[in-house]
Amino acid sequence: MMKNSFLILFFISCSRIVEMADDSYYEKVDAKTGADHFKVSFSHNINGETHPCGCRKFPLGGLPQAAGYFHEAKKDSNVIYVDTGDMLFPSTTIPESLSQSVKFTADKLAEAQDIQGLNYFLPGDQDFALGVDYLVELSKKTKFTFVISNTTKTMPIKHRKFVVTKLGDINLVILGVVDRTLLKQDASNYFYESENAIEETLKEVQKLNLKKDKTKLLLLSHSGMKKDKLLAKKFPQFDWIIGSHSQAYLKKPEAQGNVKIVQVLSRNHYMGEIKIPFNKEQSDSYKLVAISEDLEKKRPDNPLIPWLAKYKSDLEAIQAEEQKRLMATATDSDIKTPTYISCSQCHDKQTKFWQSTAHSLAWQTLVKAKATNNSQCIECHSLDFGKPEGFISSEAVVQGPQLDEKRMDQYWKEVNTIFKDVHSIRETASQKRLELAKKWRKVDEKHAIDSNFANVQCMHCHNQHPEHPFQMEDKVVQKDYSNNCIKCHTADQSPEWYLKDSNGLATTLNKKYVDEKIKELSCPKM
Repeated sequence: MMKNSFLILFFISCSRIVEMADDSYYEKVDAKTGADHFKVSFSHNINGETHPCGCRKFPLGGLPQAAGYFHEAKKDSNVIYVDTGDMLFPSTTIPESLSQSVKFTADKLAEAQDIQGLNYFLPGDQDFALGVDYLVELSKKTKFTFVISNTTKTMPIKHRKFVVTKLGDINLVILGVVDRTLLKQDASNYFYESENAIEETLKEVQKLNLKKDKTKLLLLSHSGMKKDKLLAKKFPQFDWIIGSHSQAYLKKPEAQGNVKIVQVLSRNHYMGEIKIPFNKEQSDSYKLVAISEDLEKKRPDNPLIPWLAKYKSDLEAIQAEEQKRLMATATDSDIKTPTYISCSQCHDKQTKFWQSTAHSLAWQTLVKAKATNNSQCIECHSLDFGKPEGFISSEAVVQGPQLDEKRMDQYWKEVNTIFKDVHSIRETASQKRLELAKKWRKVDEKHAIDSNFANVQCMHCHNQHPEHPFQMEDKVVQKDYSNNCIKCHTADQSPEWYLKDSNGLATTLNKKYVDEKIKELSCPKM
């Protein structure tokens, strides 16, 4: 069956790698007893996320939750897990001030994916955020295999051009291509055009003389939906294209002839699952699986629960050091943006309404997620972070003349005690939120806090006349609410705010919905 004497087949478990001299890899996996199929599970655009942030009313994603999914998926069949890129980092560019924490997260996420049982990985443009050298070192440490078909001979990242896994009597052949036009020049120089690479790699696969009716051909593609459709038309021999980059939300495959294209949005909110039967008379099937909170309990002694707790603790320490460095270089101002404390002195009715909303307790979402030092999250959960007129580190989110280090610790101990039994701010009833916010205000009064920048506040939605309240003309001017709100209420965090395109992707703001939502959230008039 195999051509050339140097191709040696090792009978091993699914978690091990067998390297071959022709730069391919062939592995035999004993099919689970009684199984009539196997599964290809996939993710992409995880964007450096390890756990649900808590912003959404119904949180999705997270490594312990995914672990529960895999535990259930493996009960009746073998599972091959692939990721098609943008896994490690939130963007293609990482600020120098955050590089330590972001690199730590990427390292730990790769470690967790090894624990999870990731088999094959195709890097995307975001995965090159710290350069090619970072991935070179990562590829040497990970158990999962980089699969990239369109690299030049100078590519230093340890990888395979294609892999073949034999499950039962089915040969699963996997190729992977990255659209080089998405990459920065230092990375794109190691890649060549996808179509030519696929043609060359398929010729190598043909030399293996695999039986056509016993072979499934998969293409991992980090190219975007538009390019994937073109690839499907040019290479109709593929059974599936598992895409990424455009982050489409496909409840059912996008068919191009006999080729089926699939994607699953981002941040591990969903996992895609392709079911491939051993009986050639039966058809492949596909489904989306929501990675919900309850899944983490499906796996007994879930190893990623204690792993995540330690990760959060270690990350918090790193982020605290980054905050200190930022603080050392930042400038401060004697003139501060008015916080709810000053606004509430005259606007009691409006304050009580605000206190009943999730906005008034948004900082506690970060506390629950152990993300109070995460600069990427702080901006949306506080007022004027990083500005001289606001605060420049999480340690200064509340300010007052009596706050030394000891009293600050006592302050947060008292505040966090108020919320010890609160699981989710979003799921808490409005009356309960009001009670919690009032208790927090009493703690502010007790410790003589004069500026509390925590939470989403009045000045997120209003401008103030410099002489307010003595200048009563144009005393408060409302900002463009929709533009202001969507800085934080993105399609990821608030998908209900957006209209979905033909691919199920939330792309266009639903202005009618947002207008109604703003009416609900708008404070009562004087």
